Amino acid sequence: MTHRILLADPNKTIRLAAQMVFAKSPEIILSTAMNSFEALDKMHLFRPTLALMDEELAKQLCTHLKRLPAPVLILNKPFTSRGLAEQVQQALLSMSQQGQQESYGT
Repeated sequence: MTHRILLADPNKTIRLAAQMVFAKSPEIILSTAMNSFEALDKMHLFRPTLALMDEELAKQLCTHLKRLPAPVLILNKPFTSRGLAEQVQQALLSMSQQGQQESYGT
């Protein structure tokens, strides 16, 4: 299954590092945003499965919206390539398990 991930962070180095982490992953398509306005636009156009955000950008988006169009995972910084990949995989697994529970009515 392919997952669309949106990474929103004002730091260009972090956005580039994330692109390198997920570049070879066939099941993840990554899009990036540098601010809350760009992140909001991309959330509506790109329709991510999961959004990774810096804490400040997540707060800014929450002030403009009652409900975000995708689950948001706050980026733990600093991160390693392996740590970022594991954080995303864990979040996707958790979302998948919640979806299965909801479909079974538990």
